[in-house]
Amino acid sequence: MNFSKKEYEQIFHFLNEIRVPPSLFRKKVQTSLADLFGYSRSIFWLADHHGNLYSPEIWNISDQVLYDYMECFFQYDILHPKKQLATFPTYPALRIDDVMSLPEYEKTNYYFMFMRKYNYYHEMVVYFMDEGKLCGVIGMARLQEEKPYTEKDCKRLTFLSNHISHVLGNYMRLEDISYQKRLLEARTNVSTTGFVLVDYTHNIHFVNEAAQHICQTFKRGASSIEEFLHYYVYSHPNWKAGINIKISFPGSEHWTLQVVPEIKGILTDHPNRYGIYLFSEEEMEQKTVEQRLSRRELEICELVIKGRTNEQIANELWISINTVKKHLRNIYEKLNVANRTSLAYKLTAIFN
Repeated sequence: MNFSKKEYEQIFHFLNEIRVPPSLFRKKVQTSLADLFGYSRSIFWLADHHGNLYSPEIWNISDQVLYDYMECFFQYDILHPKKQLATFPTYPALRIDDVMSLPEYEKTNYYFMFMRKYNYYHEMVVYFMDEGKLCGVIGMARLQEEKPYTEKDCKRLTFLSNHISHVLGNYMRLEDISYQKRLLEARTNVSTTGFVLVDYTHNIHFVNEAAQHICQTFKRGASSIEEFLHYYVYSHPNWKAGINIKISFPGSEHWTLQVVPEIKGILTDHPNRYGIYLFSEEEMEQKTVEQRLSRRELEICELVIKGRTNEQIANELWISINTVKKHLRNIYEKLNVANRTSLAYKLTAIFN
């Protein structure tokens, strides 16, 4: 791409400015785009590879505009990633007039009912791809009396999108690792789930307090973690392939013992590690719920337990009320409950 010396200086300045901690990254991208290139209004969304948008950061755009868009008009947006799935991998920066003529655009519900209401006319979207998958989107708007976006804007933002995509993808992976780590810490240190990490020669690399307590409960000749594992795990000839068994002893609870082969990630990068989990009956029910529901559905369940209304849930998660209702219908079906009251009762019984 051919840029002038001044434009290259602006681009290098931009790339230097966005070298900030993950929590500041999206906002810094928006402010730098505004200060250096005049893109003064924007919404920076995170996105999944299906084209769903979430967690918006707004810059110089009102909360009311964002609310209206999320509540209804996103489905009419011509440049929404779900409508451009075949286009943005090749053209990461798109204007309205790249996909339809302006006279056609002026006849759309999106312009007539939404953009015109706020005196917006020009729209441009930049899609961010990491490892071949969509990870974020910036939508930008200009007033009718302001200059339209040009092909030069497309070229500049296409060039910048490669760098933004790479950094955003790395930050999202770090966030996901952090989330998984918090889940694992909750499993191993806070809950009553027992967890032991062993290798193929039976060496123990990690054991939490819950596992020690559970092993002491089963007196069947087991005076140590090692003896417990030999009796209940290593006695199975195919334990390294993974087992799932019920264990119990008179006077004690019933437990589910699971062996997960070749566990990797937070606790170890070694391929020959085996995670041994000990779940109580209550935790197995909780685990079943967690497996059935998506992360977003679990977030909504947590807020339902706290007594939040649909509107409050929508505001906290930055999604529309209709999306909340759709998630709740899916949750009712997955957990076999009839209504919100039954759901709250069931969740409270399981998680509290």
